[in-house]
Amino acid sequence: MPEELISTGSLVDVFDTNDESESLVVRGLLEASEIEVLLTSDTGVEFHNAPLGHMRLMVLESDATEAQQIIAQYRQAGQQEMDTAEAIAE
Repeated sequence: MPEELISTGSLVDVFDTNDESESLVVRGLLEASEIEVLLTSDTGVEFHNAPLGHMRLMVLESDATEAQQIIAQYRQAGQQEMDTAEAIAE
């Protein structure tokens, strides 16, 4: 993501987690939908391959609604999988 976009303040938080693998999955989903993503840690530094600590995903404000919809679908699918696993276990 170009530095000039970062400095304009046009980025918004769309996702945060302490789970590195989850942040990478969500980032991949957003990027697959051609949404540019900035992954930051609690230190405020962008990491491309090895995020550490609390991670936040930020997107351009113009992409925020679409990103939030993608994240909601991801969460819904995850909840459905958990419900199915619980039903099988009973």
